[in-house]
Amino acid sequence: MCAPGRTHGVMEKYINPWALEVIKRHPEIAVCDQWQVVKDGENGLYKDWWHGKNVHFGHEATLETPLAKALADKVKEALEHRQEKKAAGTISKPKPPEDLWRSDK
Repeated sequence: MCAPGRTHGVMEKYINPWALEVIKRHPEIAVCDQWQVVKDGENGLYKDWWHGKNVHFGHEATLETPLAKALADKVKEALEHRQEKKAAGTISKPKPPEDLWRSDK
């Protein structure tokens, strides 16, 4: 089931493969999988939302708090990793981005 105005399968078919391509090219990109946090709570905290028809939480703090914690944990992990690389002197200058938007690829 999809929310009104949305087409089932679009994320899997178009957006996620594109995102995976970018992540493969740039492994330094950190990913916070908030969808998995919600999926793991499909039969618990997110049960009513998961089986409902609305794709938004409506600013319900009980639903948003685990997502905020997951994001904060990921940011903290990324900052610690950067500090470790900086201390080891292994931070390199970023490479210029490839032209991912070219239509002739």
